[in-house]
Amino acid sequence: PRKHTARFELYRDHQGSWHWQLLASNSVPIAVSPKGYASKHGCILALRLIADAAKDCVIWNRDFEVWEYG
Repeated sequence: PRKHTARFELYRDHQGSWHWQLLASNSVPIAVSPKGYASKHGCILALRLIADAAKDCVIWNRDFEVWEYG
């Protein structure tokens, strides 16, 4: 991977479930899987769904009930 880019990281917890986390370029977690996955393959499929959905994601500001742009 390129230096200074965000990345997904896979890991297993102490019970053997697979998890993902999205790390910012400074390695700080900015998103984590909401659950553990029984297989590494299932975990990768889930993180790919997140990555693909984020490309076309829009931002809704609930406080002001407006769409945010930019």
